[in-house]
Amino acid sequence: MFEVRNRFEGGHSRDKLYLAIGRTSITPPMVRNDDEAAAPPQKKAKLSVATVKHSNSSNSGGDQTRVGGGLAAFGFSSSKFAPPQQRKASIAETVKSTLVPTSAASTTASTTDGTTDNTNSGGVSFLPTLRPGELMYSTKSESARKRNWVRHNPNKSRDVRRSYCSTDGSSTGWHAAVFVGANSSEARVRAMWKDHQGSNNVGAEAFGFALGVSTLPADCADCVFLADFLNALAWDVGGAKYKHPAIVQAFDLVKATRKANGFKANGFGSKSNCTWSHCHHPGHKTDDSFFTMLNQVADNMASCQVEVDMTVSLEVLKKLTVQGKGAVDKCKLVIQEQLESE
Repeated sequence: MFEVRNRFEGGHSRDKLYLAIGRTSITPPMVRNDDEAAAPPQKKAKLSVATVKHSNSSNSGGDQTRVGGGLAAFGFSSSKFAPPQQRKASIAETVKSTLVPTSAASTTASTTDGTTDNTNSGGVSFLPTLRPGELMYSTKSESARKRNWVRHNPNKSRDVRRSYCSTDGSSTGWHAAVFVGANSSEARVRAMWKDHQGSNNVGAEAFGFALGVSTLPADCADCVFLADFLNALAWDVGGAKYKHPAIVQAFDLVKATRKANGFKANGFGSKSNCTWSHCHHPGHKTDDSFFTMLNQVADNMASCQVEVDMTVSLEVLKKLTVQGKGAVDKCKLVIQEQLESE
């Protein structure tokens, strides 16, 4: 008699395998998380049990139990023992993309989902590699979960080797862009008004993105675009369609700017080192991350309703991240001081 039971608690699998031959029964050790001490393997049977790492962005520390020797002989598929999100994958895909040899788990398990890259300082990959069908990123897990073309990126840190441009738009028609170049300690801040043709903040967000693209130096071939409005980025990568005249006008400007600089409309152009990424990051956050700083400045500049084109140090840029009551007045004061000092 051969019986397999599987139950799930709190999103983690707890597999129990019972093999009964005569009166002999064996229970493999319970799978534990990385921060728990795993129980020693049972040695009463020849049926081997090995714990291996698998790539899973929602539970990167989870383990799977792989049973060798007995399942195929009894006609059971190994996919029955995989977590729910992997059950649809074939056995070959599971072995190829999610299972890592036990001997290498400690050094390579974190690289299978793209979150570790030893070529970067500190061993951290700031943006994981997009998988087939994925077009952009989001720091919000729910936004990524709802869209199979969006990959979750929890890292909001700066990679100094890349440029960053954050954009925002307001229902007033005012929109803004903040650009920080690679290895730079300065930021270019721009804000202006444009008729959004009744589209409210949606059209302004599109014009904000167009302003950001025009703010990039002509030879900038590596940039991460940030926005708190996901569609402002999705329109650029083809994840969402648009037809409002204001949005059409905005992305005609985007295409014209890129063409003038030698790039194709979608950002992947004739320059071999062109790498433009898009990452949605929700606004009005209170953490001190680099993404939040750029987003908040773009939001404040659009709210100030003052036409601006200035270059400031990153230290001054932090002063423009204020939130709450009086934030607009404080930002206007910083702007005035900077313009007077130039």
